Amino acid sequence: MDRRSFLIGAGTAVIATRAAFAQDATAMVVLTDKVTAADKSVPEGISRVATFAYDAAKHPTRGGARYRESDAEETARYPEAAWFSTANGRYFLLDENPASPLMLGAVGDGETDDAPAVQAARDFAALSGAPMLIDAYFSHKGTLELNDPVSIRGVGRERCGLHMSIDRENEGVNILTSGVTIEDIEISAHIPKTIQNGQGSYGTCITVGKVFYDPVREGGKLVAPELVTGTSLSRLKITRAEGSASAHAIACTGRISGVAASDILIEGASPKSIHGDAILVHWGTSGHDFPLDAEGNSIKPFVLPKEKDAHSYHPNNIRFENLRVRNTGRLIAISAAYAVQISKVDFDGLDDGVKRNGVQLLDLVVGDEGDRYAHPDDKGKVYSNISLRDIVAYNITGSGINALAIIDVSGYGTSKYADDPNTGARYQEQPRWKNIEIANVVMEADLSDTTDLINVRNFLGDISFRNIDGSAKISQGGLRLQQCEGNVLFENCKVNGRTLVNDCDGLALRDCRLSGSMFPLLAVTLDSSKGFVLGEQVTGGKSGVVGRVAAIPDETTVNVQLLESWTPFVEGEELAGAARGTIRAIVTATNATVTIGGETTAGALAAGVDNGATVISVAAGRSRPGLPRAVKVGDKLAYDGGVLYVTRYAPANTANIEIAPAPAAAKAGGALMLERRSRNLRFENCDISGSSRAVDARNCNAVIFDGGVVRDAGQYGLLVGEGAEVSVAGTSFSNNGLRRLLQQDATLPTRDIAVSAGGLFNGRDIRFEDSGRVVNNVSVNEGALGGSLQNSVFAGNAVETNLSVAGRLKGGGRFTLADNRMADGAALKGN
Repeated sequence: MDRRSFLIGAGTAVIATRAAFAQDATAMVVLTDKVTAADKSVPEGISRVATFAYDAAKHPTRGGARYRESDAEETARYPEAAWFSTANGRYFLLDENPASPLMLGAVGDGETDDAPAVQAARDFAALSGAPMLIDAYFSHKGTLELNDPVSIRGVGRERCGLHMSIDRENEGVNILTSGVTIEDIEISAHIPKTIQNGQGSYGTCITVGKVFYDPVREGGKLVAPELVTGTSLSRLKITRAEGSASAHAIACTGRISGVAASDILIEGASPKSIHGDAILVHWGTSGHDFPLDAEGNSIKPFVLPKEKDAHSYHPNNIRFENLRVRNTGRLIAISAAYAVQISKVDFDGLDDGVKRNGVQLLDLVVGDEGDRYAHPDDKGKVYSNISLRDIVAYNITGSGINALAIIDVSGYGTSKYADDPNTGARYQEQPRWKNIEIANVVMEADLSDTTDLINVRNFLGDISFRNIDGSAKISQGGLRLQQCEGNVLFENCKVNGRTLVNDCDGLALRDCRLSGSMFPLLAVTLDSSKGFVLGEQVTGGKSGVVGRVAAIPDETTVNVQLLESWTPFVEGEELAGAARGTIRAIVTATNATVTIGGETTAGALAAGVDNGATVISVAAGRSRPGLPRAVKVGDKLAYDGGVLYVTRYAPANTANIEIAPAPAAAKAGGALMLERRSRNLRFENCDISGSSRAVDARNCNAVIFDGGVVRDAGQYGLLVGEGAEVSVAGTSFSNNGLRRLLQQDATLPTRDIAVSAGGLFNGRDIRFEDSGRVVNNVSVNEGALGGSLQNSVFAGNAVETNLSVAGRLKGGGRFTLADNRMADGAALKGN
C-alpha cells in the first residue's frame, strides 16, 4: 500500500484500516476523528487506533491517521496534538512515518494560519525521527524555526508548500541546527516592506543560520554558537508572493558549514526593488542589530563589537547547482565567506513590464569583514575558493543598486568595522582573495550607459574569468578594472562595451575579444505590429545602413546598434528584417546632470574634470555648495562625460570632492583604455575592435600585447599617450578608418599606431593590413620618449605615408626602425 495516499483522505484511511484488520483483527479500532477520541473508550488488548479525520466537524476526511498504544510519560514529551487519552484512561500516540500537519490539526487551504499544527508536526518529527510530510499548502505566520534535525518532504513542489507570512525583521523557515533536509515542496514568503542593509537573514523564504547571535558567556568568555552543518535542499520552488516587498529567497549566514542545494526553482514578485537575491551568503557575529527609524532605515551602520573576544562567523562549504531563477533582483551576493560554489544556473530577469531597478548576477563584496575578528575555525580561509560556473543569464536591465555591474567584485558591503561610524571611515584593510573563479557565463544585458558588464575594483589577490560571453545591448561599459593588485586573469572572454583599466598591477587577458561600445545607438519606434528578434540583422531601405536590434521594450520600439557605418537612420526610412516597419521617431539621450547613488541633482562639475583633475568642485545650483548628500569612498558619480569614483569621504554640501579622474579621452572613447598608474598588464592573442580608439594607453607601464589583432577603430588602433610604456609583438593591425563615431573625430587623421608626447613604444613582428583609408600606419610625435619598430610587415600603402616618425626626438631619445618591409618583401621607405 502507498502510505502517502493514506495520509490525505478518508477513503484511503478505510483501505489502510482494512489492511491492518487483515493482519490482526483484534489489535485495532477505528474512530471518527482524533478530537473526539478522548470521549471514547478503547478496550484493553487493543493496541492500535485509526481515525478518519483529525476533526470531523471541520473536515470529515482530512487528517486521518494511525495511533499506537503509549503512556502518560511518553506522550508528555510530544505535542498535545499528536496524542490523546481515552475515556477509560488509555494513551495513544501518533504512529505515522511520515507525519503531516493535517494529522495535527492543520486546515491546509493555504490561507488559514496553520502555524500551530506545522510546528507540532515539526516537534513530532524531531522526537520520533519520522520525516515531516508536506502534502497540502499550509499558511504559516511568523518564523518556522528548525532547532532539531528533521527531514521535511513534500509530494511535489507544484502540489504542496509552506506560505510564510513574515515581516522584514523575521526569517521564513530558519534552519538553526545540523542535519536538516527539505525536499519536494514550495516555500513562499510575503513581507510588507523592503528589507534593510545589515539584516541579511530577514525577509527570506529559507535562512540557514543567523546573522546576529545573542552573546553567551561561560566563565566570562564569549562562547561561539552551535556550528550548523549538513543542510540539504533539493527539488524546491522558492517564491516571493505577488505584492511582496523585496526579499531574499535563500540566505546562508553566520556560523554554518555544509549546505548542498540542487534543482531549485526561484521566482520573485518583481526585481524592481533594491534587493531580492536568489541566494545571499553573509557573515554573522555575536552582537545585535541596530534599530530602525520611523521610515524603516537603519539608524547606524552595522559595526562589529570591539570586545577582545568577539568573533565573526563565516559561511563555508556551500554548493548550489541546477537553479532556475526568474524575476529576481540578483542571483547571488557573497559577503565574507569561503568555499562557495554556484553552478548550472538559468537566470531570467524579465518581469511583466514593470519598470525595473536593476538585475545582477553576482555581487562579491570585497570590503566586508574578514580575518580581523574571524573565529579560529575561519581564520585564514575567508575570501577563498569561490566559484560561479555554467551560467546563462538574459533580460538583465536597469541602473539601480543591483545593476552597477552585472558581475560586481568591488565596493563595500553592509558590514563595516569603522573607527567612527558617523564619519564613514571604514575598511582599514583590504582582504586578499584566493582562488576565485567565474567561468562559462553567457549574459545578455540591456544596461544604462553608466553600467558595466564586469566591474572589479579595490581588489587584492587572485581571480580568474574564463569563457565569458557578455553582450550589452545598450552599454558604455564592458569591463571596468580599477585599483586591482595581484593576479587578475580574463581568458577566452568576449565582451562589448568600453574596457577600462585604471591603477591595476598584475592583469592578463588571453584569447579575448573586446568590442568598443561607442557605436551610435538609436531608439527607433516602428510602424509595425511585430517587434524584431534580438540579434537580427536589419537593413534600412534608403541609406543601406546595417544595424543590430538591441532591445525590445515593447512590440513596436527597438534599439538599433549600427555596425557598418556611422551614417544614421532617418525618419520615414523603411526598416526591413523578419518584420517590416517605418521609422516614426529617432530618440537619442545624454545624461547631462550629476548622478550619485542613483540620485540625480541639478549640480554641475567644474572645468578640469576631462583633463585629469583629481579634485572636483561641485556647484549645486542652490544656496548651499556641493552635493546635497554625503559621498563615501568608492561611490560612483556619473556625469555627461563619463564616470568618476570618490576617493575620500565628504559630508553633504562639500564643495570640493576628491575623485579618481575620468580618462582624458573619455568622450572620444576606446574599446580598451589603459589608465593611471596601471602596470604589469599583458594581452595575449586578443581581438580588440571598434570605438573611436581601439586601444588608448596613458600613464601606464610594462604593458605587453602579444599576438592578436587590433582593428576597425575610428581614429587610432593604438594610441600610446603620455606616460605610457607599451610593447607589441606579433599583433595584426587592421584599421580602415570607416568608423568615425563622434563628430569631433571626423576631421582627425586615422592611424594604426600613434605615439604621442611622453609615450614609449617598442614593436616587432607586427603586420599592418587594410591601409587604404589610414593616413599613417605608424606616427611618432617628436615629444615621444623613444622606442623602436622592427621586423614588421606593411601590406598596403597608407593615404600619406606608412611611417610618420620625427627624425629627432625633443628629449634626446631615439626611435629605431629596423628590418621593416612591405608585403612583397621590398624594404619599407623611410626605414
